[in-house]
Amino acid sequence: MGRFCLQESSMALCKLGLSSFGFALSQESKEKATFKCELVTQLLVQQDMNSFLLCLALAGQTVNSLVPSNLEKGWTYAQEFKSMAVLVMQNEKVIFERYANGGSKERGQALASGSKSFCGTVAAAAVQDGLLKYDELVSDTFPEWKKDPLKAKITVRQLLNLTSGLDPGKSGTKDERSGWEDAKSSKMTGKPGEQFAYGPNPFNTFGLLMETKLKTKSWEDYLNSRILKPLGISLKYVGRCADGRPQLAGGAWMTPSDWLTFGQFILQDGKWKGKQIIRKDMLDELYKPTKANPSYGMSWWLNKDAESSLVGRNVEPGLGDGFRMAAGAGKQRLYILPTQNAVVLRMGKVVDRARGWSDNAFLGAILGQAVPDQRKRPRVRGELRKSMFDPR
Repeated sequence: MGRFCLQESSMALCKLGLSSFGFALSQESKEKATFKCELVTQLLVQQDMNSFLLCLALAGQTVNSLVPSNLEKGWTYAQEFKSMAVLVMQNEKVIFERYANGGSKERGQALASGSKSFCGTVAAAAVQDGLLKYDELVSDTFPEWKKDPLKAKITVRQLLNLTSGLDPGKSGTKDERSGWEDAKSSKMTGKPGEQFAYGPNPFNTFGLLMETKLKTKSWEDYLNSRILKPLGISLKYVGRCADGRPQLAGGAWMTPSDWLTFGQFILQDGKWKGKQIIRKDMLDELYKPTKANPSYGMSWWLNKDAESSLVGRNVEPGLGDGFRMAAGAGKQRLYILPTQNAVVLRMGKVVDRARGWSDNAFLGAILGQAVPDQRKRPRVRGELRKSMFDPR
């Protein structure tokens, strides 16, 4: 009888320990936690306190629940910059949703350079579908590139991680509106793989590559049928190039809820409603940094060695493994936070620019972490001005 009571009290103590950490558990997490509690109970019965403490720590390796008061603090910070929407999804549920300054659930808004992340995602689907390989030569599809010794060496991966050496063009200028053929004809400004250069031309060149391979399908047809429709969301390219094709580097518009859904799809490694839409290993390739810029993969910003990168992204390393971000002018932000099993979105007017915005301060408020305000961070000697490459 005494042993039974010890087992009961041990199980209760374990569950109390879990709840005291403030963890919000999904059904899967609850099942794992129950198993861990049973293991802890056996260890307590065996009076192995050291093992108990270790297992209690393991039981605590579930997702931290985001605190409502901290979410409100994040919203308060976002309002300093005329934010139109802030949404937070955790454990597959929208736990925070606020609109202001003309923003609404139904209103589509410009993603600006946040549009770029769809290029990498389309590439992952295309590799899975056998349409291309990340490390194939672009000149195999564009034979005229073989005449240029530098262009002949450019791979698909280098187009998307912005190390192709191709003149990137300038965001916010006529370069964005040049046709896809014009982008493909851009001059070389460096050797492939050696420098990071941010701009629209590599992405629009990739669009032309895809349509050449698709033959009868357009970029939008493939994006819609392969990715957007299975997720039940839509995207509109309001920004167009001179040839009428989508401006892939910054022309997309979405509603906040649809962009959040896309973020959840990325968080779930390409799985949606139990179906693997894009294989995880295909998407994982998008998050590999380069020596030229450790903060950037293929169309996604990363939380890697930001201080030494060309751009100097203002996100602290304390966000955990797997952090990714789609970012655009006006501080359009889609943050992927695997450690918290969460997706956080911020949108505003592109023309507002939101000068002074700090990803650190915003995420720090959301996560309840004390982080340095980047507005007060002194520039590192030799650091390039952010405006040169930063999506702002």
